[in-house]
Formats: sequence, C-alpha cells, structure tokens
Amino acid sequence: MKKLIIFTCILFLTGCYEFESPPFSEDELKPISKLKLGQTILNAVSEVSVDKNSPIVEFKDKLNTGSKAFEVNDEFLIIQEYDEKEKTWGLMVLMKNSSHILPCVLSENKDIQYPKSLKVTKKVGPMGGHNYTINGLRKDLKSFALKLVKTSPLMCMSIPFENEI
Repeated sequence: MKKLIIFTCILFLTGCYEFESPPFSEDELKPISKLKLGQTILNAVSEVSVDKNSPIVEFKDKLNTGSKAFEVNDEFLIIQEYDEKEKTWGLMVLMKNSSHILPCVLSENKDIQYPKSLKVTKKVGPMGGHNYTINGLRKDLKSFALKLVKTSPLMCMSIPFENEI
C-alpha cells in the first residue's frame, strides 16, 4: 500500500506545464458547485471516506474550499491552480465516470506545436522528463491551454465512490 501512495504522490508531482500568468480569466471560471458536472463530483467526493494520511484528503480539501473551474464540456472541467512556491499557474483536469472521479495532470506532449506568440522555457524535471514554463498574452495562453489539455496524455488518479444503480 505504501508503494501505491508513493507512486500516486510522484504522479501528481510530475505535472510538467506551468504558466507564468493564468490562462483563464477570473470571469471565465465558475465555482465548481455551480457547474452540473461539478455538483456531481462534489456529491461523489462527499461519499468517499479515506484515511487522513491518504493523498485523496488534499484533493477533497481543495474541492471543498471553493475551487473554480473552466467548463470544457459536460464531462470535462479544468481547474486552474496557483502555486505559491513557484509563482506559477498549473492546470488539473477533472472528469467523472459512473464509478470513479478522475483528477488528472498533464504529461509531456512531445508533438504539440508552440505558437510563436508564446515564450516557452524548457527545463529538465525531477524525474528526467521536461517541465515547461509558458508565458504570453492571455488569449494565446487560453487557446494553447485548451489545445494542450485536449491533446496531451493525462496522468490520472482514479478515486472510487459509491454509486446507486
């Protein structure tokens, strides 16, 4: 079990795209509790009971403290998070199926083309992969963030919940 928790923690530390300014403006983000998928996820999360040392506790706390999301569609939300330490913005994708909640981070997309309007800085990450810091105009950041989320591999943690059939 300890190996699973360590793997899960490593998984979420490997998100490799950061933005120097937020790709989505505050008025484009809605409280999760006001979105249909968000309400469904909040209800499902409230049914999940976990040990206080579980990495799921932090996820539940983040959702319960008024998280806001950009709604891509009925199955897909993007949470934009500010990292105080790094002074950058990151993206987390949130999805749900009939039995699991899926918080996901973006992994490296080697095939994506960067618009010339964006400044992209590439560094070697802690696990040998690459981390990218992206800067530019908000409209370009938003467009690129959406393309990145829709085309990049996602690393997800699957959180089971009770679902009445």
